[in-house]
Amino acid sequence: MTLEESVQHVVMTAIQELMSKEILSSPTNDAVGELEQQLKRALEELQEALAEKEELRQRCQELDMQVTALQDEKNSLVSENEMMNEKLDQMDGSFDDPNTMVAKKFFHAQLQLEQLQEENFR
Repeated sequence: MTLEESVQHVVMTAIQELMSKEILSSPTNDAVGELEQQLKRALEELQEALAEKEELRQRCQELDMQVTALQDEKNSLVSENEMMNEKLDQMDGSFDDPNTMVAKKFFHAQLQLEQLQEENFR
């Protein structure tokens, strides 16, 4: 297990404080036991905090990857939308130009429709 330098410094300072209090006050066995319990609790809390930090780091990494994937998908959809709009604009103009294949087919179909309507009215 490796601890960050700042965490190591805090733990070392706490231990030194406990040791200096022990030397100065010549504690009884009860006081030593209480200090040991405090130290154990502090170390357990430190371990829990480090474990939680690691879980949060992993969750952030997963969310970053999700954001990247969603941004890529969005960019792809925007690009596809632009292409489709360009095609739509081109097709709108192709009906007006009588020389395009689409316009020729449209006019031919329109002519057939008119002929069939005339036959139906006869």
